[in-house]
Amino acid sequence: MTRFSSLLLALSVLLLPLRPAQGQPAERTSSLTVEQIMQAPETWIGDWPTNARWHESGQALYFNWNPGGDFPSDSLYKVSRSGGAPQKVSPAERRSNPPTFDGWHHGEHVYTDDFSRKVYAADGDLYLYNRETDTQTRLTDTPAREGNPRFGLEEDRVLFERDDNLFSVHLSTGQIRQLTNVQSGREPQEGAPSPRERFLEEQQLELFETLRERNEEEEQADEARERDREADDPPPPFYTGDAEVSALRMDPTERFVTIAQQSQPDAADPTQVIDYVTESGQADVRRARPKVGIPPGDFALHVQDLKRDTTIAVNLHQLPGAYDVPAYRQEQGAELDSSEAKRALYSYGPYWSADGDHGVLVVRADNNKDRWIARLDPETGDLTVLDRQHDTAWIGGPGISAYGGPGNVGWMPDGEHFYFQSEATGYSHLYTVDVETGETTQLTSGDFEVLDARLSQDGSTWTLTTNRHSPHQQHVERMPADGGDITRLTQMTGTHDAVLSPDGTRLATLYSTTNQPADLYLKDATADADPVRITESPTDEWAAYDWHAGTHPL
Repeated sequence: MTRFSSLLLALSVLLLPLRPAQGQPAERTSSLTVEQIMQAPETWIGDWPTNARWHESGQALYFNWNPGGDFPSDSLYKVSRSGGAPQKVSPAERRSNPPTFDGWHHGEHVYTDDFSRKVYAADGDLYLYNRETDTQTRLTDTPAREGNPRFGLEEDRVLFERDDNLFSVHLSTGQIRQLTNVQSGREPQEGAPSPRERFLEEQQLELFETLRERNEEEEQADEARERDREADDPPPPFYTGDAEVSALRMDPTERFVTIAQQSQPDAADPTQVIDYVTESGQADVRRARPKVGIPPGDFALHVQDLKRDTTIAVNLHQLPGAYDVPAYRQEQGAELDSSEAKRALYSYGPYWSADGDHGVLVVRADNNKDRWIARLDPETGDLTVLDRQHDTAWIGGPGISAYGGPGNVGWMPDGEHFYFQSEATGYSHLYTVDVETGETTQLTSGDFEVLDARLSQDGSTWTLTTNRHSPHQQHVERMPADGGDITRLTQMTGTHDAVLSPDGTRLATLYSTTNQPADLYLKDATADADPVRITESPTDEWAAYDWHAGTHPL
């Protein structure tokens, strides 16, 4: 749970009717003052832990915490997987950027095939973690920011992104090779000589044997340099013009490179906001974002085929419904499939299967009325729709993202099925689609929402976070990978923001209720295991107050 959400839950108690459910007058044993409730949350409520995540080994759990508000900001703590007292992490350990578990990333080559090694980025540098020996190796230490690392298919190199280009580093030799050549601006053009300049050059070569010999030597030298350059098999250049690179990806076979570009919309007048609370005591004028109605920037997706040395543009508007417009636009005269009805579209991905046989795009409409999941043919740029979600109000919901973003999507371990979440039924549920046949399977159903879904290492089970038992509760559950019976793992009434250990046997949960902020608990990942409280964050003042429990069925 976010700190903001926890604070809202806690303060919402103040707005509940101060009477028991039977309607009898409430006898309060304590009172609140404006001075109390207007204090900083960490001072009065207590600073609760956030951002719980397991060490990649699963032997310790990290979390951010500032018990008693003793520090200027949250500090990093850890606790053993078996429980016990939390320990403040030393600066040396914190700066070493220890590996933390964030899911198994099936098909993404973040791990080696046997899951013995993992590559990750932290603070702009690359690290390699050996899970068998529990050792960490720093691969880069540069001022530049490296990110999005993954293993090559042979697992002897790590591919990564730096300065809007892709590189690889060989794990044995340390050799770094540039895999793409994306350049800003436009391709240089040599100006053609004028007729007069051409005549003079030809006359000079005709009259002076020395110039002819020098010219031939220079041409031969240029040809030799070009042959040497081609022998190194350099990546072909790609010029971005005035646009910025928003995403850069390479398929696992390293044949196809996808380059997503976003250009800024035409300049719009910013909004001016007066700031009266300043150190100088004078009112300042601040520039804020422009008001609504600004046209979206242009989006473009290109595919470089390094084998054929060709580049194609992917036309997102080939998708069915790309030109659909709401009724009010049609009443204004906009016709379907016309330039007036052309909506701004942008994509995320492609998400490649582990073998590189399939690439999937998530495409969104800028007006948030449509989302497509489509298979990409990288040789032709053709798109095949696997799923389309349309909503006349707004595409969004848990696992879907309401303001852009791909949502909760990824590959099943078989490399043939792609999972995603959709509100096709009115509730956000989990689905898979066969990328070859387009057959969709709904894995969860009912009058509840899947808030989060994570696959196990062997791909046999899902760990879900749902509100299946009540709209006012959030619980962790387990379900077979192909759907079926759901087993509830958390029992305490309230909200559980949980993370499962890498081996799937221990569960850490930030547990909160409407009148108690989140605290950290540990338990075995079974239905009947009792949780053990690790932190106790509320202040004595908060705990002493006679909080009203409310009448909602938590």
